[in-house]
Amino acid sequence: MEVETVESGIGPVFNDVSCASCHSVPAVGGGSPRLETRFGTMTNGQFDPLTLLGGSLIQEQGIGTYGDCSYVPEIVPPEATIVAKRRTTPLFGLGLVDAVPDATFQAIAALESQASRGSPTS
Repeated sequence: MEVETVESGIGPVFNDVSCASCHSVPAVGGGSPRLETRFGTMTNGQFDPLTLLGGSLIQEQGIGTYGDCSYVPEIVPPEATIVAKRRTTPLFGLGLVDAVPDATFQAIAALESQASRGSPTS
């Protein structure tokens, strides 16, 4: 619900001034009907989000001129052959995931790795 400013760290490009601006239905942390733009291309049969070109999420706003630089909204690069609009997804439950120690996820991954190789797990 906190509104960010340039002074408090927003930018240089962004979609809105607070998380709740996009993640608010049915309550803060939810989704919304707002559409975000995703892009990429196919490279050797695999989806490539064109990360070197800023992909895959378009940031719709920029902070404008700041110092000697001008920060403008992003555009889909011409190299993108796939462009999709996606509804803003809910964030409910992510705080619970953050509360789980990394060691727990590492232990689960190790068990799953053993199981996928046919090793017995207890």
